[in-house]
Amino acid sequence: MKIVKYFLLLLLLGIISLAVFILTQSGNFNVHKKITIDAPQQTVFEYLQDLDNWSDWTASSLTQNNIYNIELDNIGVFKIKKEYSHPYDSLSQDILHDQIISNIFWKLKPNKNKTDIEFRFQGTLDLKTKIITFFKGTPNQIVSKEIEKNLNALVVFFMKQYKEFDIETQEVHTLDDTHYIYFQKNSSIQNLNKDILEEINNLKNFCLQNKLTINGNPIIVLNDQKISNSINCLFALPITETIFLNEDEIYKTGNIVTTNLLYFKTILKGNYTHLGIAMTESQRAIERKSNINLISGYPTIMQLDTSVLQNKYPAEWKTQIYIPVQEKSITETEEQI
Repeated sequence: MKIVKYFLLLLLLGIISLAVFILTQSGNFNVHKKITIDAPQQTVFEYLQDLDNWSDWTASSLTQNNIYNIELDNIGVFKIKKEYSHPYDSLSQDILHDQIISNIFWKLKPNKNKTDIEFRFQGTLDLKTKIITFFKGTPNQIVSKEIEKNLNALVVFFMKQYKEFDIETQEVHTLDDTHYIYFQKNSSIQNLNKDILEEINNLKNFCLQNKLTINGNPIIVLNDQKISNSINCLFALPITETIFLNEDEIYKTGNIVTTNLLYFKTILKGNYTHLGIAMTESQRAIERKSNINLISGYPTIMQLDTSVLQNKYPAEWKTQIYIPVQEKSITETEEQI
């Protein structure tokens, strides 16, 4: 009996010693990772800056007052909020209610059309997590494993949403005449989704305030068939009514007159960064046709069937592109034959 009591005493002392040892161990961690994302620096920065987007690749949710819960498997929940940002170079998020000065830090560097990211996650494990994970490794090892899993999910997300696209060149179509209200603005491939969201929503509000009937999907009118970094766009909404606007009004009205015009139709599914490829493939498809030519002096029409207005995921955007063409003359056709 004495031996049993002695053994139990030793066991108790061992447990107490282990508990004291665990409690005295530092729960601090400082994890560094490097990843490359297949998207331009500005796109990546703006995506990461909006904490609402983080739920795409990690378990996160908005709680209150712009504070988000970030949950990491086997580690627990961290409360974070925006700390600072330097467009498009770096940004950080503050970890709240921690025992030390803790934050998440991102450093972005352009790498051609990709972005290299240096990531740092600095914080401390709570007592419960320290005890549960004690036999699984050091705080740095445990956190590093979970962070790597989430960062890999971020890389995969960008690959799917920003790199996957489909272009379908179709046939010649006719269009109906269209009366529209528009706002003219110089945009760019990288900013086009932001400008669509801002300007089309502004136009919708203007139509609502002035009781104008929107008659179809939003359109973008391009006076240049070449897509470059700078794009002069008419962001437009088809409307039913005729409205007279003052010269100093920021919005104007216009008409697409399609009499005797033909349009070659192409459908782009994916991010607007692929518009240049879509236009090039369309022009090549037109050149292969024996009965039509490209025609200058008329605008290209982009109809936004599914866009950033309804869906934040670029892989699901659908844009119809209508390029003006004309039938070849009999002489041109005979020369080709």
